[in-house]
Amino acid sequence: MTVPLASVLLVDDDPAVLLTLGRVLEKAGHSVTPAADAAHALHLADENDFHVAVVGYRLHGSSMDRLELITRLHDANPFTIPLLMTDHDKGQVGFRAAQVGASGYLTKPFSDKALLDAVRAALDERLRRERMRDRLHVGGHSTGLVIDLAARTVTVAGELVSLSCLEFDLLAHLARHPRRAVSYDELWRKVWDYDGPLDKGVIRRAMSRLREKLGGEWIVCIRRQGYRLQ
Repeated sequence: MTVPLASVLLVDDDPAVLLTLGRVLEKAGHSVTPAADAAHALHLADENDFHVAVVGYRLHGSSMDRLELITRLHDANPFTIPLLMTDHDKGQVGFRAAQVGASGYLTKPFSDKALLDAVRAALDERLRRERMRDRLHVGGHSTGLVIDLAARTVTVAGELVSLSCLEFDLLAHLARHPRRAVSYDELWRKVWDYDGPLDKGVIRRAMSRLREKLGGEWIVCIRRQGYRLQ
């Protein structure tokens, strides 16, 4: 059995558009699920993990326009990549679409090739996001801190840093809450997984070792509050 290239949610209120574009996508090997309105599209998105959502610009008879739909789809699953179909000025609409999470747009009329190329680009973006899902980045790509949650590795400016299991968990928790002071109590419960009496000394000693290994000023001590990752 052939595995579909991408699972595509196709949204448009014109049945002819759903039929025609659905056939083009399916002929290219994609799996297509049609939706004629926003409510149905959101229901389908709740039930399925679509790779790409191809969405028309207007939605007649609905209180929700397509940009709002794209926003809702993106909020529901940031790994579903929206594409916007439009007959409007592509500069203005493209900017607005990008602001709400669309990765690209197609200006009508467009060719079958343009549609397939856009879906392929969106699928590539989906795969890129999936690869990055288990990585937390702090700072610039060349000089920053990269925490690979799957491999449990940490690099600073491209150089591997050797951390203990506790130190890694401590850093990962801070990285999940960037620019926020994480309290001693939260670290004690979430990283040490201990409900007993708080021991700030244990946390301070572990944090001191971690800061020394990372170098620089990645972790800042917030007086009487806790720690924050810059």
